[in-house]
Parts: sequence; C-alpha cells; structure tokens
Amino acid sequence: MQKIDLPSPSFPKIVYRGCEYTFRWGKYVNRHQGRWRALHRKMWEDAYGDIPKSQVIRMIDGDPHHIALDNMKLMGRLEMLNAIAHSPRNKDHFKDPFYRARLSVNMQIRQKNKPKKPLSCTFCNKNFKSSAHNAKYCSTRCYNKHRRKVFKKMKEMGIERKPLNDRLVS
Repeated sequence: MQKIDLPSPSFPKIVYRGCEYTFRWGKYVNRHQGRWRALHRKMWEDAYGDIPKSQVIRMIDGDPHHIALDNMKLMGRLEMLNAIAHSPRNKDHFKDPFYRARLSVNMQIRQKNKPKKPLSCTFCNKNFKSSAHNAKYCSTRCYNKHRRKVFKKMKEMGIERKPLNDRLVS
C-alpha cells in the first residue's frame, strides 16, 4: 500500500520576547531548557506573577489562537472542567441518547478493566479483591452485620440513635 503524504495545517509561528512558539497540542508552545512552555502561561506569568498549581488559564472565547491577556482568565481546575462541560459546544452531546449510552458503556468497560487489589474484610477478616479504593467489607452482608453489632453496643451503652431526618438537618 502506498503512503500518502497529507498536508499538515500550518499555523503561524509567534515570536514572544525572542522565543519562537509553534502550535502543538492545541496551544502555542516552545522548548525551553528541555521542557515545553506554553505561551499563554509565559505571558500570564510575565504580567501577573506565578500561577498556583491549583489554577489554570482558560481562553475566554475558547480560541487557542487568540493569545491576548484580556482573553485569558485564571480559574481553578474544577471550575475549568465545569466551564468546558457546560459550554454551548458540549451541551448537545448530553441530549443525544446514543452519546449518553456510549458514555455509559465506556464507563462500565473502564470499571471492569480497573485492577482489583487484595483486601481484608474488617468484620470477618476474609480476604477479597476489589477495585474500589475504600472497600472495607467483603459483602453487604458483612457490612449490615457490623452495623447491627455497633447499634447493639450503642443501645447497651445508652446512646440513642438519632432519626435519619434529624441527622440530615444537624
């Protein structure tokens, strides 16, 4: 089979403070001292100082080619993910039932392929494997038995259980 050379999209190179930035991975980057540096991060740091590790820079209009300080916004990582999820470009995907079904199947496949680690049940000391990082019991049966045992001890000590609706309020 003959290999076909496709023309690569050419984006203009940007020169900022004597360094040439090329467009890769959806942003303008430069190789500096063996590490890749993003242009928008360099511009922000030059103007406002260091960027905290918990913060990221987002282009307000969503266009990675529009590099300007008035188009950049500093925000938390979770806030950025919410902004991307609720952007008009992504809202149509979640209305599509086929997309939602495919998303659900992909999540199930990831959960199934997740490695299971050996654990020990806190109630019966039986060894079991689970992909959940916080599993304490080998089954719901052991979990319920442990709860009954705890509630029985509480009753013997004279500690009264609060009703469920009171626990939610206080």
